[in-house]
Amino acid sequence: MQETLEKSGLTKNEAKVYLALVKIGDSLASTIAKITTLHRRPVYDSLDKLIEKGLVSYNIKSGKKYFQAQNPEKILSILKDKENEIEQILPELISKFNATKPEVFSEIYEGKEGLKTVMELILKENKDWLSIGSTGRAHLLFLIF
Repeated sequence: MQETLEKSGLTKNEAKVYLALVKIGDSLASTIAKITTLHRRPVYDSLDKLIEKGLVSYNIKSGKKYFQAQNPEKILSILKDKENEIEQILPELISKFNATKPEVFSEIYEGKEGLKTVMELILKENKDWLSIGSTGRAHLLFLIF
């Protein structure tokens, strides 16, 4: 689960802290530090980031902060929001990509029929052409045509 959470955008420490909170519920940072074997500073840093992301909240009891994980479905909601943001800029990205995309064209042909197709295309288009990785025996096939 931790690896999947990391792939979804959480840091390693954030994933550890979130999973610990899901497992144990309402907890003090010191308890989270013990369970995750992280020092308290990285735990607090991760908690702050998770609060910013909306995955953790806290309440104060007797002057102490108790942290709790939010519903894991919130992770999916965050990812959907990110997807929507990407979809909004995607047309412009595609436009810019296509404007600067070099015109590269390559195809793979095999055997005698493939060579015949290539030669027909070369003659038809009357342009320069390159052959990379050939065995040096292609000219022997011309004798068959």
